[in-house]
Amino acid sequence: MNEEASYLCDSCGEDIVVPIDPTAGAI
Repeated sequence: MNEEASYLCDSCGEDIVVPIDPTAGAI
């Protein structure tokens, strides 16, 4: 189950999409 979160980058003005990994921290 992969969720994605998106936010607007203030510095570059682009829409950034970051995948939310349930195993966050285990890179």
